[in-house]
Amino acid sequence: MVRWIAVEGPIGAGKTTLARALADHLGFTCMLENVQEHPFLTQFYENPKRWALHTESFFLIDRYEQLRAYQKDMEESGVVSDYHILKNLIFAEATLDPETYKVYRQMVHTLTSTLPRPAMIVYIRASLPTLLERIKKRGRPFEQAIDPNYLALIAARYEHLFFEGAAPSEWYAEFERPQTIYTIDGDAIDFVADAASLQNLLNTIQERFYALTR
Repeated sequence: MVRWIAVEGPIGAGKTTLARALADHLGFTCMLENVQEHPFLTQFYENPKRWALHTESFFLIDRYEQLRAYQKDMEESGVVSDYHILKNLIFAEATLDPETYKVYRQMVHTLTSTLPRPAMIVYIRASLPTLLERIKKRGRPFEQAIDPNYLALIAARYEHLFFEGAAPSEWYAEFERPQTIYTIDGDAIDFVADAASLQNLLNTIQERFYALTR
């Protein structure tokens, strides 16, 4: 079994916070997507149509290179990431025109078809008000003017793809459902601000993950 847990959810859900804490808790390597050094995000939020392809292409190549670099750790010591590779399709379908998206999707399939998939996904679902509040609190300048309609669309696509118990996605045939999808109610559990809630959550995820190997 690949020893890889992917933490997923829409923008502002708390993926990176949880991924870091979980990797430290388990003694796994932490693999984070490259947001701070992304060269096009500021321009994208100012003019999404103009910069969408640049933005999605950078994320695709960067994530692909990370997955290749960490593949040995996934097979041996364990990895926690704050993304699943197919999030590229979630965002690209929302930002690219249909013809460009068709080509982009072929790129995703070509680059990722032989890469490992996580054994477990921790999916953080949260309402739009919660997401907007957490985006405001973390204070990334390029996110402060995010369009709530865009964020709601992304959250709805996550819900369709990752919600525990949902039928296999008809949108993304490439999506291989992992052995376990553990869903967190991000409205009810504030693991970002509450240390006790975070610790309980880490213990639960650990139990569920190691149950896969028994």
